[in-house]
Amino acid sequence: MSKAYQVSTTEFSIALSKDNLHQYDIQKVNDNIYSLIHLGKQYTIEVLPHSDIKNKEINVLINGQAMNFDIQRPIDLLISEFGFKNENDNNQNQIDAPMPGLVLEICVHTGQEVNEGDSLVILEAMKMENIIKSHKTGTIKSILIQKNQSVQKNDTLIEFE
Repeated sequence: MSKAYQVSTTEFSIALSKDNLHQYDIQKVNDNIYSLIHLGKQYTIEVLPHSDIKNKEINVLINGQAMNFDIQRPIDLLISEFGFKNENDNNQNQIDAPMPGLVLEICVHTGQEVNEGDSLVILEAMKMENIIKSHKTGTIKSILIQKNQSVQKNDTLIEFE
């Protein structure tokens, strides 16, 4: 189950689903330790120094138990909800359809070297042409679609070696 976490200076909220939001009281103890109280139970949260905030990853100890979380801003959640990949997904070896549509053009061929930002596929969706670009530099391993083919959101279009 995907969890969304929201933090502000006065409260800590965890959205376990769109309809389920839990309120917590959280206080900063020192630079990397927080005290969280929920339903009368206290939790000690220590943010570990090897957290990688730049890459939106945080590592914590909650009552001594190690946990890792991905940090997502509201815009990250919206981008994900629309089916687009965010800038940190560039290690994937495939390109998926961000929306349902019709393949108008395939701009690459199997075995072709491509650079990040190169056009791969032109997909028509809602009477608009959308250019699907490469999120990485690599070699095209396989093309799983054909011109004039209909695709659904998240269908794999192209695989990289």
